[in-house]
Amino acid sequence: MKEMEQIFRLLGEWRKLPKYQLERRLDIFFALYLPQILKEKIGEFSYDDIIPELPLKKHNPKNNSSNNADYAVFHEENNKVKLYLIELKTDINSIFDENQVEYYKNNTNFEIILEGITEIQKNTKGIYKTKYNALLEKLQKYGIVRKSQDEKTWERTENEVHAEVEIIYIVPERNAKIDEVLGKFDIITFEKIIEILGDNVISTEFKKLLRNIIGE
Repeated sequence: MKEMEQIFRLLGEWRKLPKYQLERRLDIFFALYLPQILKEKIGEFSYDDIIPELPLKKHNPKNNSSNNADYAVFHEENNKVKLYLIELKTDINSIFDENQVEYYKNNTNFEIILEGITEIQKNTKGIYKTKYNALLEKLQKYGIVRKSQDEKTWERTENEVHAEVEIIYIVPERNAKIDEVLGKFDIITFEKIIEILGDNVISTEFKKLLRNIIGE
């Protein structure tokens, strides 16, 4: 058995075990194909526009805890920056997490999201401050943040950037109940992804695993 076939065979077997978290292992494969998966929705973008686990600061001024969007794509459209937050679900039951859905419904304000990131960076120490600096350096290219005069913290730029936030769920399948729960959010199913992707050494095995998840 070829190594790639073995990787996806193990993913398919291990996902049936009680403590195995498939989404954490599959996220790199979804990221590999996100430009293809989202092209119809977003248009052309590069891998450098993808940010995994974007921190969304919780509404608690006393700490720096956050929820994280599985992927974020910052995309420039007609001199505007649009932020797409993408939530990946490989288990259909996890779609019905009302707290998470409600959180996304209440966190579509670009200013608040960005301020949360700069605030966490300001109040974080050690290796995590370095990581937040790396995140903000990636965002700097869109003209939405810059380093403060002290070179230690970050702030919004004075540019009038009219940014929008849109939520996209990637899910195994959809039905009336899922549509009701996710409401106004965009939904992309595994079946749609299978239709979009071509065939090569990785995508063939990836699509095979998606079909197995759908078929449960």
